[in-house]
Amino acid sequence: MVTSVRGRGDIQVCSTTLPAGVGRVQVSARTTYAERRSPLDSASVVDRPVAGRGSPVAPAVDRPHRGAYPAQPSSEPAAGLALANLTRTFGTRTVVNGLTLTAGAGQVAGLLGPNGCGKSTTMKMLGGVLAATSGTFTLDGAPGGVGALGVKARTGFIPDVGGLFPRLSAWEHLELCARLFAVPNWRMRGAGLLADLDLDGATHERAGEFSHGMSRKLSAAIALLPGPGLLLADEPFDGVDQAGIDSLCTLFSGAAARGAVVLVSTHLLGVAESLCDQVHLVKAGSVLAAGTPADLAGSGSLAGAYQRVLSARQHAGR
Repeated sequence: MVTSVRGRGDIQVCSTTLPAGVGRVQVSARTTYAERRSPLDSASVVDRPVAGRGSPVAPAVDRPHRGAYPAQPSSEPAAGLALANLTRTFGTRTVVNGLTLTAGAGQVAGLLGPNGCGKSTTMKMLGGVLAATSGTFTLDGAPGGVGALGVKARTGFIPDVGGLFPRLSAWEHLELCARLFAVPNWRMRGAGLLADLDLDGATHERAGEFSHGMSRKLSAAIALLPGPGLLLADEPFDGVDQAGIDSLCTLFSGAAARGAVVLVSTHLLGVAESLCDQVHLVKAGSVLAAGTPADLAGSGSLAGAYQRVLSARQHAGR
């Protein structure tokens, strides 16, 4: 079992970065859930057709985290996520410093780094809730940013900090997400996600009564509900037990297998080693090294490689 070095107890939120009724989600897969209508599924609210958007798909089950599904090939060179010199400053302090990386469609990419290295700030910029000071990023060639509603419509975001609505139940959070993203037939999809994350027994409990780990899993369920083309997971394993970590990894891998770009930040190097197709080692807002976990680890472990990279950079700066 891998333990987290973090221990905050603040409630987390899955932020939908999309105004109601705006944007379109591009998903090529089709749902494997049974079609079922409800009184809430009205043409004007939930079942309204959205051009270019496929129905959500069921979460993957019973698969190892990395390698069980091949990364889906892309016919377009621009497919995936690309960051170019992404920078964010706060006053005189540079938190993200020229961050450049790529993650292909169908891949799980990891951002690994110490506290304060700019991972969460990067996630906020990619989620469209924080403007970059300079630099750019694109999703499948489309420019992203605070005003890029098309990219935000395709993004699911599990932020590191925030708050679920304490008076809303888990089910009401899913309903809100479904209405914002116009998710068709969301009830079967939502019920499946809650079951996969062992939250089906708390479906109608208020989020304010959830433990920290339960809140993290609910945030993930909300982010996954629309079947995003880009899934941003900022410290999603914080406070989650081992069974929950395994379930989250399975869902993230399943999303990538269906063509999404999944970007995960974590302190759990062992989880990253088994989950990620590629990892980016970050310090002081810049990528120090990148590659597959196996390439970076060499004959050792990813944790050992990370310590060597950090130590080498520290000695080089003296």
